[in-house]
Amino acid sequence: MPTPQRQALQRFASRRFADWNGLAPGTRVDDVAAALDLDRGWHGTGALGSERRPTDWLSAQAEGFPKGVRVWVEGESVRLLDAEGVALSDTTDALLDSLGAPEAELESYLGTLPIAKSERVHPARGLTVYLNPENRLLLRVAAYAPCSLDEYLRGLRLDLRMVRLPPRRHKEGSARR
Repeated sequence: MPTPQRQALQRFASRRFADWNGLAPGTRVDDVAAALDLDRGWHGTGALGSERRPTDWLSAQAEGFPKGVRVWVEGESVRLLDAEGVALSDTTDALLDSLGAPEAELESYLGTLPIAKSERVHPARGLTVYLNPENRLLLRVAAYAPCSLDEYLRGLRLDLRMVRLPPRRHKEGSARR
């Protein structure tokens, strides 16, 4: 019989978020590798939450996740999974109906564009759903262990804002490619 950690990850991999109740406490990288095609050979680094705590992430692949899954880890412990462009097993409306009212609706970003009330936070369910509120298009999901809204904001919230950098200027006389 699968452990609670692996059962939750199997629900995540099957994109069944309507009955999602969070990652099980104690979820480890090996648990993720049992449910998703995990790439242990490369990792990225980012920051989570308002505390901006540096956190590593690994990449994983699974059917229905065309852009992959980021697995945010501290050592071997899994903190959060997030995926963009998820092909839900049901409709977005059915998912939102099953989740009920979010505890918070926050501004998030699509690239450099801020979108008010696009980050729908359900911390007691360990799920945040990002969507375009105008057309209800699902943009991203983030899954984590159930927590309080304050714990989510301080230690788990993704910063998706991209900053446009000025064009790079070449020194006069330097070769251009």
